[in-house]
Amino acid sequence: MLVHHSGKDVGKGARGHSSLRAAIDTEIELTRDDLGQITAEVTKQRDGPTGYRFSYVLQQVELGLDQDGDPVTTCLVEPAETAQAGRVAVSGAARSALDLLDKTIAESGVEMRKPQYPAGPCVGVDLWREACLEPGAISASDDKEVRARAFRKCRDHLTDAKVVLVRDDLVWRVQP
Repeated sequence: MLVHHSGKDVGKGARGHSSLRAAIDTEIELTRDDLGQITAEVTKQRDGPTGYRFSYVLQQVELGLDQDGDPVTTCLVEPAETAQAGRVAVSGAARSALDLLDKTIAESGVEMRKPQYPAGPCVGVDLWREACLEPGAISASDDKEVRARAFRKCRDHLTDAKVVLVRDDLVWRVQP
C-alpha cells in the first residue's frame, strides 16, 4: 500500500507524475470535515465501480500505562451514523438532471483512458446541459436563462454531494 498526498488544488488529484496514478489498481481518497468525520471514497478502481463512500470518526481509547505511567492510546474506527454506505438522497430538479445525465451517458458516453480520469463512461458537460435546458426538463420556465441557472444549481448540488464528478468539461456519474 502506498500513502500519497494531494496537492494544494485537490481537484487536480495527487502530486507527482501521471504514471503514479496509472499504476494504481485502487485509489481511496480520505477527507475530513470540520467536525472530524472522515470520508473514504473509492476514486479509482481498475476493474470495478468507483464512488463508494464510507464515513467514520476515530475514537481514541486508552490501552493502559507505559513504564513511566503515561497513558498508551490507540484509535478505533467508529462508523458515522450519518453515513449511509455511499448513498446520497437526491430529489427535485437535481434528480431530473441526474436522470438526464444517466440517459445521456447511456446514449453517448465514452470511456476516457487517461490517468487523471476515473473509470467509467462520461459525456461532455455541454451535452448534459443541452438535455437539461430543454423546456420542462428540470425547470418549467419559458426563460432559457432561468433554465440555465437551474442547471448550474443542480450541477453544483450534485457535484458537492459527490454524485457526479466534473473535470475538464467532462462529467461522470459517481454513484449508481
